[in-house]
Amino acid sequence: MCLLESDNRFTGGILSNVELFRCLEMLNLSKNSLDGFIPVSVGELKKVGILDFSYNLLSSTIPSEIEDAVALRELRLEKNSLSEKVPSHIEKFSSLSILIVS
Repeated sequence: MCLLESDNRFTGGILSNVELFRCLEMLNLSKNSLDGFIPVSVGELKKVGILDFSYNLLSSTIPSEIEDAVALRELRLEKNSLSEKVPSHIEKFSSLSILIVS
């Protein structure tokens, strides 16, 4: 199951209870005006293979809990205002093949 909500002019933050979408294999919230932080609950998305939060206004850091998203293959975070471009815990991602941050 995929949730594609790209380019919808959404504002505000990403839901802190995003773990309610545990069955998702892809979550695309790119090209909106989402701000705030990436919730630690993204680590509970055990089936998600692709997370795309690019082209938003996200700040803070990439939470270390994201490494618990064991199926994650692709993480796109470019064009945000993240304070840490490449997280120090990135080596723990065993399945991650694409990481785009800038």
